[in-house]
Amino acid sequence: MLLKDDIESIISELKILTTLKDEIESIVFNENEPLGKKRIAIKKLKRKGLDRRSIKVFLRLLEYMEM
Repeated sequence: MLLKDDIESIISELKILTTLKDEIESIVFNENEPLGKKRIAIKKLKRKGLDRRSIKVFLRLLEYMEM
């Protein structure tokens, strides 16, 4: 899936800890989790060091993926 590959590329290029990258991937690609819970989980990553800009990017990507 092209979109998945693009998102994985974005995540891999972030200058953050690998564990945080893994958490982002598990949230974004979890097909069993509803969008609302994914949004909350992404926002909570601010506490672990994810910057606001990245949070906004992933929230928008989640919306796009749901279309």
